[in-house]
Amino acid sequence: MPDCNKLNQCQFFSTQLRILPKTTEALRQKFCHSDPSQCARLQVAQSGLPVPKDLYPNETARARRILLGGQATLAGASPH
Repeated sequence: MPDCNKLNQCQFFSTQLRILPKTTEALRQKFCHSDPSQCARLQVAQSGLPVPKDLYPNETARARRILLGGQATLAGASPH
């Protein structure tokens, strides 16, 4: 499977997990390289909705709530 097409634009890894390099690499491997379709951030971004800055790639249940509600959470949002 190809890498995520948002990998170079995703703000999550540069803002949320800078101090946890092993966790960052594990999440990046799973959601950016192995199976991007499972990434909660990508799911929201592909819908055209703003992506909350604090949305973790593994928070698919939260992504579903965002998609059903048609809006991002109060934590702030970014285009990716």
